[in-house]
Amino acid sequence: MNNLFVYGSLKQDGPNHFLLRGEQNIFFGQARTVNPDFSLLSLGKFPAMVEGDHFVSGELYQIDQSTEQRIDRLEQGLYVKILLPVEITGADGRVFLAHTYLWDHTIPINPVEDPSRIFVDEETNTVHWQNDTDQFN
Repeated sequence: MNNLFVYGSLKQDGPNHFLLRGEQNIFFGQARTVNPDFSLLSLGKFPAMVEGDHFVSGELYQIDQSTEQRIDRLEQGLYVKILLPVEITGADGRVFLAHTYLWDHTIPINPVEDPSRIFVDEETNTVHWQNDTDQFN
């Protein structure tokens, strides 16, 4: 079992969330990166996490090996799997190491200007990806 931090189409209500369904997979909660070393770019229907100067919000899961293999196949070719510290939002400050997928910097990026999908909370320096069903108030 490995921890997985998701920030885009794999989040709940995202179009690829079905890949996380399974009896062995555990949703830990809303989470964010511990360090403000990242940002998100919109590629249309999904984001790319890149190096930057924000925290990134998402969700933390514990997943089994077969789920990890399915997600690796989805993300291969565009992303590089990395291990990074994340924290559950509003929790006691415990830090978890989790895998996530960072945009492969060797592939040219064509970001889409789509401010309706990326929300930056200036107060917390946190960037969020909004799937079609997400609502930020």
